[in-house]
Amino acid sequence: MQLVLNETTPDVICTLCSLSKTCLPGNVSRIHIAELERHVHQIGPLQRGEHLFRTGNPSNELLIVQSGCFKLYGVDTIGREYIPGFRLPGDVLGLHGFKNGMHRYNAIALTDSMVCRISATRIPELVGSIPGLLPALLHMFAQDVISHVFLSGSLSAEERVAAFLSNLEGRLQVSMHTGELHLPMSRSDIAVYLRLAGATVSRILSRLEREGIIACDSRDIHILNQQRLNLLCENVPFTLN
Repeated sequence: MQLVLNETTPDVICTLCSLSKTCLPGNVSRIHIAELERHVHQIGPLQRGEHLFRTGNPSNELLIVQSGCFKLYGVDTIGREYIPGFRLPGDVLGLHGFKNGMHRYNAIALTDSMVCRISATRIPELVGSIPGLLPALLHMFAQDVISHVFLSGSLSAEERVAAFLSNLEGRLQVSMHTGELHLPMSRSDIAVYLRLAGATVSRILSRLEREGIIACDSRDIHILNQQRLNLLCENVPFTLN
């Protein structure tokens, strides 16, 4: 796959973006929004299966998912794939690369996706000139940190799967009338991320279906009883919401 970091569109209109409430500080003035827009550019659209960046690529930009979904993954010394996480709209990508200026993981689009980028060298200037931008950025950074500690502790396999579904339900676009949740990632990817065997994930999903909590149809999951699903993960210390 070819990198697409040079495929950008400079005319970003933040106020028309569905994520404006997430990215923009509250009550920010039009003048400050215009200043921010001059430094925000888009990458994409990336098609499913395209890489945003790969391990070892230079990391000198703040990347925010505007639409779609990305899988972060790496390969260990004996060839096993590991998945640090998935990134959804509003999530930051590639913070790990700020340490030494290189990306530690690969980021691959699981669906057609768009990304906003800001040069890292511009961030101090923007934070200093736009009131409220620093807290907005810190909120997004905290989300990235939480995603890494989500699986800490001694969670049961059922708790991991239930919490994963509950968190996705809260973050992806779900019909208020049907409760349908489309998983952009495969079950095998979910298993790797949750540090479980693929058969274990399938067995738990089947049990949740038998108990009337969810209904499954390939990657489409219909949440039938949100309250019972939440009860299964009530002891999970961190969530992705």
